[in-house]
Amino acid sequence: MDSTLVRYYGYLQTQTQQPGVDDLVYTQGHTPEGDPVVGHSPVKLVTIAAAGCVMSMIGHAARVHDFDVEGMYTLVSHTMHAKPARIASVRLEIHIEGKSLGEKERKVIDLAARSCPVFASLSPEVVKELVFVY
Repeated sequence: MDSTLVRYYGYLQTQTQQPGVDDLVYTQGHTPEGDPVVGHSPVKLVTIAAAGCVMSMIGHAARVHDFDVEGMYTLVSHTMHAKPARIASVRLEIHIEGKSLGEKERKVIDLAARSCPVFASLSPEVVKELVFVY
């Protein structure tokens, strides 16, 4: 089992560093308006991680099947349930524009995206939407 140290610094702020990676990741819980934002929302990190995973899966499949998706980007959005607070829906709008991708490549992309372990790990109650823009 892989482990990573996460430290709590007070005022809903944490810091973590993955072994072997120089960059630090900061999270910050709900920030009242006017207070400085010093870290990512933990919920936003979950949705960003899902997008990164989906794009990595697509990139790997594209390499295996010998087509190009460089320049791909994803617009990430989510909604929340109020009580108890939890993710209600995640929408990933994946843009792979300016490429000559046929039906075969698009099917590979769809299957790869849906095999992302982060996206699959979200609760079955979470509405998960993948939208592809070619």
